[in-house]
Amino acid sequence: MNAPDRATANGTSIAFVVECRGRAALFGADAHPDDLAHALARYRGGPEGRVPFDLIKVPHHGSAKNNTSPLIDIVSSPLWLVSSDGSRHQHPDPEAIARIVLAPDREKTIAFDYRTAFNEGWDEDGIKTAFGYTTRYGSLSHPLAFDLLSK
Repeated sequence: MNAPDRATANGTSIAFVVECRGRAALFGADAHPDDLAHALARYRGGPEGRVPFDLIKVPHHGSAKNNTSPLIDIVSSPLWLVSSDGSRHQHPDPEAIARIVLAPDREKTIAFDYRTAFNEGWDEDGIKTAFGYTTRYGSLSHPLAFDLLSK
C-alpha cells in the first residue's frame, strides 16, 4: 500500500536538508511524501537520478504513509535513522522499512533509537545478508551518535 499521508498537521511539518563540508543530511520531519519528493527534485543528479544524502532521518517515525515507494525511490543514503519507541502508533511500519531495505543502495545501515517489537525483526542476519544492510540500535543508556564530518 502506497497511500500517502494527507493529515493537515503533518503537512505543516518542517523538513530540511543540512549541508556542511560536502556532506548532506535530510531530516524528513512528518512531511507529506509527495511534497518532500517535489522539494528534493532540485537536488537530483546522484546515482540513477536519485538524490544522494550521507544521512536520512526517516520521515514520521517510519510511517508507511510518509515513506512511500515514490519518495524512497528518489533518494539514496548509506545511513537511515528511525526514531520511534513504537508506543503510540507502533512505528516503524514494516512496509516503510522494507522499502528502505529494498532500495538499490547496498551496504546501508538502518539505525533505530530503541530496540522494540516493531523493529527487531530487521536485525535477523539472513535478511541483512540477503539485502546488504546492517542495523544499529540505541537505548536510553547508550544513545546513537554519528559523526558525518570526520569521514
